[in-house]
Amino acid sequence: MSIDRTQVAEIEVIAACLADGAHAIDAASDYCDETDFAHPDAAAAMRAMRQLVARGEPVDVVTVSCAVGGGTWNLESGMTHLDQRIMAWLADLQSSAWGARDVVHHAKRVRTASRLRRLASACRVGLDRCQEVDDVPDAADQVADTIIEDVLRVGDAAKGATSIAITSAIRSMLDEFKARKSTPIEQQYARTGIAALDEIIEGLRPGHLYLVGGASGHGKT
Repeated sequence: MSIDRTQVAEIEVIAACLADGAHAIDAASDYCDETDFAHPDAAAAMRAMRQLVARGEPVDVVTVSCAVGGGTWNLESGMTHLDQRIMAWLADLQSSAWGARDVVHHAKRVRTASRLRRLASACRVGLDRCQEVDDVPDAADQVADTIIEDVLRVGDAAKGATSIAITSAIRSMLDEFKARKSTPIEQQYARTGIAALDEIIEGLRPGHLYLVGGASGHGKT
């Protein structure tokens, strides 16, 4: 398996998961999954290891190779549908210098590289749209909205983040501003009782976190 510099982190993750099993796989999965791996062999190995952990099965060279090949391993049937090529690669990982233990660090690198690839792809698609669209009224605005949405979609949606359309976000903000304008200020904020502070922040607003800082000896307490 030939790799380039950008895929070193992927191999580090696979090696660490092989060495440390479920603990490393769970830690890596907090930051990336098989869709974030550029090299198909690394992606296939990561997918197989996550499946094995989900089924409560052991993770090693043989079980992963069987899972990649679409088979299983047990004492009765032995190896079924074993992927010999993947097995040779995994065995080489175990016997070589690969085997980093900082799986979280390398999983974050894998995720970052994946996002950069997706951003580059979204930008290329956006450029193609700009070159192909007809110069009709509002065409530029429509293309811009589509490109922005595509770029925002590259975010960490798979890890808990969400993205919304720019138009929806602006509309929500305008609705909030209108509601605040029609509501008396004393009903929007809870006064702190400190006149100087209330003048700056208008009081405490529900659902917000306020941090007050100051130099030592200047009366924070």
